[in-house]
Amino acid sequence: MKMASLLSCGVVGEGKWAGCAAVGGKCFCAPHNASHVLVIDTATSAVRTIDCGVAGDCKWCGIAAVGGTLFCAPYDSDLVLVIDAQTETVHTIACGVAGSSKWAGITAAGGKLFCAPLCSSPVLVIDAQTETVRTVDCGVAGDFKWAGIAAVGGTLFCAPAMADVVLVIDAQTETVRIIECGVAGSSKWAGIAASGSKLFCAPCCSDLVLVIDAQTETVRTVDCGVAGDGKWCGITAVSGGGGGGGGALYCAPYESDLALVIDAQAETVRTIDCGVAGDFKWHGIAAAGDKLVCAPHNATQLLLLPAATPPDEEEEEEEEEEEEEEEEAQMPADLDHLASLLASVSVENVCDYFVHAHAAGHEAMLDACAALFAADMAAVTQSEGFKRHTEEGSVVAALLLTRVAALGAGPGAGGRKRKRGLRGEGGGGAGGGGGAEGQ
Repeated sequence: MKMASLLSCGVVGEGKWAGCAAVGGKCFCAPHNASHVLVIDTATSAVRTIDCGVAGDCKWCGIAAVGGTLFCAPYDSDLVLVIDAQTETVHTIACGVAGSSKWAGITAAGGKLFCAPLCSSPVLVIDAQTETVRTVDCGVAGDFKWAGIAAVGGTLFCAPAMADVVLVIDAQTETVRIIECGVAGSSKWAGIAASGSKLFCAPCCSDLVLVIDAQTETVRTVDCGVAGDGKWCGITAVSGGGGGGGGALYCAPYESDLALVIDAQAETVRTIDCGVAGDFKWHGIAAAGDKLVCAPHNATQLLLLPAATPPDEEEEEEEEEEEEEEEEAQMPADLDHLASLLASVSVENVCDYFVHAHAAGHEAMLDACAALFAADMAAVTQSEGFKRHTEEGSVVAALLLTRVAALGAGPGAGGRKRKRGLRGEGGGGAGGGGGAEGQ
């Protein structure tokens, strides 16, 4: 099964983009602190930027398309950013509302766009054809209320951040109502996406996925199997990506080192190891072609995830058997004899050995590979084996560096030692418990 891969965005800095949307085979990232729109052609992996013409930080948060035109939700900016996907030109619309942290997340319904109220009191409504704006009072006071908005038919749902309720908006009548979510806390969810008649909210500080039934307007939760704050920020749906054919949803890693994948039909979860540690890495995710693209927030690279249907149980067993046979052909069979293994590890094959040791869960061998990497890093990075893994978009190099840091043997010492597999796959049912630890 394919792993995550990385693609340089060519821009450094913090809080660069917040939100990602696709038109055709191109993804567009909304400028937050960056002064440019980021554009990714998923067919060619070409990356370029468009000057947004507006200075300042925290400008927009969330992006959505109507036809070939994209609109960015004003965060601190007093303007809506409008992007023509074909000509890659921009212009702005005055939103008529001042203030900071106004809206977070935007989606389209019936030729209009709706922005989720974060600290703003009203919902922002944008008419895509006339490019005029108006507001609808949400009826709920407070800051950091909702983060993310998605539609099922003509009804829109906003993901609760600090609010204890889901905000529901009728796109035609532009009226609102609420649904109790039954979960208290701050920054609970960040991003929401629909699959069929259900909506799923990405767990940020909550340990639960919030599931909303759009037909009955009832809610339930699914344990995500991963603890911690700021885990994921942004979620998108892929048709047919679930094991039962009902679609899958992918959550962008914010502070987590894992992308979260939710099977929409079974309401189970698994993960993909992104191979990059750090805070506030990606903010927003979109599907284009056979790829999912995560927008770089603090990360210097785009995260690309495979938008593929996971194999069924029988196919997975066959794949594992094939991998085991390959490992046996490429390595000494007896992993317990570390001395004989150490004798055959070299600068050229250390990356391959590291992959196999990960698959076998051989901690001593992982440490031995990391120690060799740290001792002769320059030679390893110039080796054909290392170059091959880099060209294939493998995350092995990043995982090796993380292991080196965990050993205190090289740059970034003091990191945490990880025992997950390279693919980070696992399951966790609605009742929580087992499993491995992605607007």
